Amino acid sequence: MKITTRIAVLSVALAAVALAPLAAADRAYDRDVEKLIADAHRGVDRFSREMDSKAKGAKVTRDGVETDVSDFMKDFQSAGRLLNERYGPDDMASQNALEFLRKGKATDGFVQRHPGFTGADSEWASLRPVLVNLAAAYNIEWDSDMTTWRPVRTSDKSIASMLTGLEKQAKYLGKVTAKAGKTAKVDKAALKGVADSIVTLGGSGKAFSDAFKKKQPVGSAADGFFAALEKVNGGIASVGLEGATKSAMTPLTSAAKSLGTALGR
Repeated sequence: MKITTRIAVLSVALAAVALAPLAAADRAYDRDVEKLIADAHRGVDRFSREMDSKAKGAKVTRDGVETDVSDFMKDFQSAGRLLNERYGPDDMASQNALEFLRKGKATDGFVQRHPGFTGADSEWASLRPVLVNLAAAYNIEWDSDMTTWRPVRTSDKSIASMLTGLEKQAKYLGKVTAKAGKTAKVDKAALKGVADSIVTLGGSGKAFSDAFKKKQPVGSAADGFFAALEKVNGGIASVGLEGATKSAMTPLTSAAKSLGTALGR
């Protein structure tokens, strides 16, 4: 980005202050994202207010297109306001988040390339980690190329629905597996091993669901569920019962796939 007005650039580079982004496994709940959006919206307004008048009046050129800084900031603020208004339990406003975050990323690059020019670098240093964590809440890696960003955000309500009945489904799978194993005359010790892994799967599904209901971090609970399901799949395959248990396994694998997507895995 080339600045078309004369700018005295400070010799000391801005120290970028950033909090560690939320890991995909430590998914932010809807209430947390709502707060991040509100904080980001207010932060952009504060950054804009504190900018030097010279910075606001500057023009910048990128890819041959000239833009007024003041116009860009108005669009940035408008995008934040719109996201703040639209986000809710029934609308994750993913496209609004994408537009807002892309403007944030562009501003971040400008501030880091031209330290001191805005006159509001300290305000940006406070705002930046909020944007980083908001991006993570939509499964976006802030440091990646923003042209590749694809926001993914599943509501708490939808995830709760995916988690419903996992323990019951595992119990049903256990019954189907036991019956199929007996019919196929599977080795009793091997069949017991599979049965035990299915019991573990049911318990891990309940732990996952319980942690989510309590709004606790679900990373370890999710790990336990996915690992248990993988072990059950392997055990059933090892005794040749994939076909006989397919209908009982399908709801669990389908739920796991949806949950994996929702958690950014």
